[in-house]
Amino acid sequence: MILICSIDKKKNIDLLLYRKLLLFPRGNGVDDLSIYIHITCKDSDNWSIDARFSVILENQLQSSKSIEKSRQTAFDQQKNEYGWPQFTDESLEEIMNPENGFLVNDMLIIKFNVQFEEIISNQNSIQQFYNTKEKYGYVGLLNQGATCYLNSILQSLFHLPYFRKIVYKIPLNSAFIYELQKLFFMLQHSNNPVSTLDFTFSLEWNTINLGSQNDVQEFWKIFQDKLEQSMKNSEVEGMMEKLFRGSLSNYIRCIDAPYESKRSEYFYDISLNVRGCKDVYESFKKYCEVEMLQGDDMYNADGHGFQNAYRGIIFEKFPPILHLHLKRYDYDLYLDQFVKVNDRFEFPEVLDLNEFVDPMAYGPTDYTYHLHGVLVHSGNLNGGHYRAFLKTGIDSEWYKFDDSYVTVVESKNAINDNFGVDLNNSNLTTYNNCTTAYLLVYILESERDMIFQEVTEEDVPEYLLSQLKEIS
Repeated sequence: MILICSIDKKKNIDLLLYRKLLLFPRGNGVDDLSIYIHITCKDSDNWSIDARFSVILENQLQSSKSIEKSRQTAFDQQKNEYGWPQFTDESLEEIMNPENGFLVNDMLIIKFNVQFEEIISNQNSIQQFYNTKEKYGYVGLLNQGATCYLNSILQSLFHLPYFRKIVYKIPLNSAFIYELQKLFFMLQHSNNPVSTLDFTFSLEWNTINLGSQNDVQEFWKIFQDKLEQSMKNSEVEGMMEKLFRGSLSNYIRCIDAPYESKRSEYFYDISLNVRGCKDVYESFKKYCEVEMLQGDDMYNADGHGFQNAYRGIIFEKFPPILHLHLKRYDYDLYLDQFVKVNDRFEFPEVLDLNEFVDPMAYGPTDYTYHLHGVLVHSGNLNGGHYRAFLKTGIDSEWYKFDDSYVTVVESKNAINDNFGVDLNNSNLTTYNNCTTAYLLVYILESERDMIFQEVTEEDVPEYLLSQLKEIS
């Protein structure tokens, strides 16, 4: 038996809509549990609705192991069904094993919550509902199911105009490059939210990829690697390194002998601890913390034997565009699983990193950064929703890019509201349900004029202008 419980609390639109949960216990084209939300309108054949929905597969023996996934997307007459072909990494055999806690007394408990925004029921209103270009100058990206993480990083990169100019200069050597250039062109010229379907097709993604939420930092690594490969033997070769790559040095310095060992390595983002740190500065200090090697841990220095030594990390160079990944997932020994860390962690709008740079290293003398983007996540390890808060210019307002929807927000909404929660001054429900920053994008102060230079039609490849202008 399967017990399905709706926990929808928003009643003002209930009279207009049917909503139901579609469950495939033995999979829908895959050998996994498949779950979808289906919505139809009772009194219109031409409608649109923005919905946030979540589904919980309850673990009846240990609630902390319940599996929850959530998503936000736009439903309409043509696209009225969204969900997960593969709802969980657990196999069907594991779910159906009573010892694992999901199936108890031959019953699975599945809860779902649907929250609706304004419903639109005629074509003119639909156009107005979607047209953020006229009001704000920008458009969103359509969510294909669980592609909010993709939308967030693409919007963040698109709103770095110099990076956009570079993308337009990459030779047309693959479907991936063509679709990326086309996507950026459409974001620049379209009056409606832009589809990422052709772009994800060029990545050879299938319905399982589109229905499974991924980590925005992991996608960034895959994305930058594909771009680097595409730029080889072209006029823009090396531009990913120039814009996004920094370097650091791992050193061991003997205390009582004239010996030092150094090993340099590159990075495209920096992963900072959240747990146990109050802010970015404290996390950087822990990152560069010096360790003493002594006793049984003495360092065997070449030509000097075993020596007491210092071991640490110091940065040699930070890039013009700095990505800081906040480690919001941590292993909980008590629960024996990874959990979402929503601890309060502050980050400034202006970031001074000069104290963490080797004064003998090469590069600019001033590493002062300004916050460009805050990519945030709500939900847990098994699912949730990403959105991006971005400044689109040096003196720009903050904009929230939430899939199809673009709005202007105050700096408080982009920054302070995404610090997280102090569990000592709040309850567990507030802690588990808050939205927190996950990826921060900073721009070096001395490079802002270069990064935010204007993109014109002369920067766009002719084949894009000729093929796409009529349909943009």
